[in-house]
Amino acid sequence: MKQTIALLICAFIFGCKPEIKPNKIDLSDINLIIKTDTKIDSVWISNIGQTESFFLPFKDTIKVNFKEKLNDLYNIDFYTENGRKSNQLWLNGENVIVSGKLNKKLEIDTILNSDLYYKSINFSKNYRELITNKADSITIDNFLLENISQNTQSPFSFAMANPYIYRNQNNKAKIGKLFDILSTQSDTLKNHFISIHGKIENILKVSSLNTGDYKFANIENEVSSIELEKSKTYLLDFWFINCPPCIKDHKLISNKLDFLKEKNVELIGISTDRNHSDWKNYLKKHNYNWRNYREIDSLKRVTKDMAIWSFPTYLLLNNNGEIKARFNSFEDFEKTLE
Repeated sequence: MKQTIALLICAFIFGCKPEIKPNKIDLSDINLIIKTDTKIDSVWISNIGQTESFFLPFKDTIKVNFKEKLNDLYNIDFYTENGRKSNQLWLNGENVIVSGKLNKKLEIDTILNSDLYYKSINFSKNYRELITNKADSITIDNFLLENISQNTQSPFSFAMANPYIYRNQNNKAKIGKLFDILSTQSDTLKNHFISIHGKIENILKVSSLNTGDYKFANIENEVSSIELEKSKTYLLDFWFINCPPCIKDHKLISNKLDFLKEKNVELIGISTDRNHSDWKNYLKKHNYNWRNYREIDSLKRVTKDMAIWSFPTYLLLNNNGEIKARFNSFEDFEKTLE
């Protein structure tokens, strides 16, 4: 599911590197060496797009061979007596050895033959430091663009591009710089599961949205369309009920309805939920009675056409349907109005 394709560059706990000297002829693409006191029933390993996946019984050493050369984000899930423990690792190279301990989470001791893993850890660390130290926007943007440029041959470039897009989605000139960097990528990368090419092209090329072109379900599960009045500005809220930041925003929004009314902005929720009863019960339970609609399964969906894959996403439209701004939090939108 791509709703929340939530792309994680995990920070793991490092320990001393054990002496791992297996015979190279015995190694597979990924060699997982895990120490644990937890009872593990099985392990699931896949690339992020799940085009290749393996469900295996647990052993001290688990070996997996992929058809495609390693250069991706990989899921490694352990099914234990206490539930599933999910992990994601950026890996590349050959005969990669992942050594660690499984306690409450996977604690990496070392990863051999994969520089991408350590690149992802260092990138995450350095980016957090810039944010924590309140570096200026030019410094942060240059840091992101430089790292993206150095990794254009890896889907890891998309993980680094996400914060850049988040920071600059309302600045087409800056998004254009990112487009120029990534335009040289192969078609295979451009069509990768977590590719952000569609998002970039949408920001650069799509300037308006005609909501009347789409069909939705209203609160009574009747097929409906969204017609915009010429006298208002509209804030479209794209969300789903199992999205924690969406839920957090809704609590904030419920106390800001008078503020929106004062600004002549009408809020319209557009959910990607498929279960109508769950969606309806959520809205009624919290008394969220602003206009709400639910996407209907069809080939023509507004989230698809607008390349919306992170949630929440807000689109600010004027009365002609022109897209004036995009946001990923209600607070960002509120700051703009204030």
